Amino acid sequence: MEKTLRQGLGKKRQYEISAVQGFISLILVMYIIAPLLHEFLHLIVLKITGCLYTIDLGFKWYAGIYGRVELFSSIGFIGTIILLGIGILGNLFLGSALFIHGRRMRLSGMHAESNVIAFTGLGFFLNPTSYFFSRSGDLMNILNLMHALDMSFLLPVVGFFMFLLALIYLYEHSSHIIEEYRRIRLIEKEIEYFLYDINSK
Repeated sequence: MEKTLRQGLGKKRQYEISAVQGFISLILVMYIIAPLLHEFLHLIVLKITGCLYTIDLGFKWYAGIYGRVELFSSIGFIGTIILLGIGILGNLFLGSALFIHGRRMRLSGMHAESNVIAFTGLGFFLNPTSYFFSRSGDLMNILNLMHALDMSFLLPVVGFFMFLLALIYLYEHSSHIIEEYRRIRLIEKEIEYFLYDINSK
């Protein structure tokens, strides 16, 4: 019986480790992995269209990895729109998919395991959200191409609601995880007290 009870200990530690892993994943994805995926999706479109190009990658401490692509041939209006939008849409789609998967994991009882998935999804979602607050970049280039720069004031509005959506998801996820963590911590304390009473007799 004592051996069985001791096997139940350690879940609190599992939650703590998953929280640290989730935070590390958020930073890595937001500043390195998501920007690389963004540029990779640009390159896929350029490869498909057969367009000649050069690409330069850089890093800024406040923005992470960024890229500059220079084209040496035209890919048409629609092709350019797709090229400019694919990086942002790709990361938003992946982030949203991970949000859904992380929520399903949490609802199925895999609370600690869902942390890394949820924070990874947050990183993929927040990285492209930052483009909506920028006065340059792919979204502004799309508006310029469509002669709709006078509509650029809508971008921060959309970005605000996207950021708010991410915060709501983070709050919902974190509140459930913290509640479960407290419940497990209470159970583990009761198990430790019980084992102490057994061994002291």
